[in-house]
Amino acid sequence: MVYTAGMTGPDNSWHDGRRATRRHHKARMKRRAVAVRPHAPGAVKLADHMANCSCFMCGHMRRWQGPTLQERRAFQPDGRHQAADD
Repeated sequence: MVYTAGMTGPDNSWHDGRRATRRHHKARMKRRAVAVRPHAPGAVKLADHMANCSCFMCGHMRRWQGPTLQERRAFQPDGRHQAADD
């Protein structure tokens, strides 16, 4: 099947639905960003991830809390690596 951008019909009718859904979610996130930060001038630019800083609430949790329990179990301090396929 060949995927063409403007093609609709029984074979490619799903294509426009995906685009519409993607646009809907993008507009929804922009509205939410403006609602959360009404006075921020660039609130719409933050709509993709809503994190504009790297504090302990917005940033990467591994930076503040260290490795996850799964990572600590995988890499034991004695040098062993416990893989699932062993």
